[in-house]
Amino acid sequence: MQAPLAAYLPPAAVRRIEVTDTVEPLELMRLLYDPWRDDRALRDTMAQPARARGLAFDQLRKNYPVRREFASLTICGHAGEARARELAALGFSVELA
Repeated sequence: MQAPLAAYLPPAAVRRIEVTDTVEPLELMRLLYDPWRDDRALRDTMAQPARARGLAFDQLRKNYPVRREFASLTICGHAGEARARELAALGFSVELA
């Protein structure tokens, strides 16, 4: 029997967040994953001299930060039914009133 993925990861820094009806899904997504961070790190490796580039890329891969699935974040608070459906469709755990 395999252990759940959570058994291999450190505890999530943010597991639950309370929102209002003005929350934008992109704000919640960025709590778990910032694509610009990946972009900057990769571009930094490309700026290295040719001989160091491979080592820099290897270090980037070996030290890649933990990324969480959207379902790892529970969204609670007060938002409209349409927003709750939208967040659930994206994969977030939703407990909205």
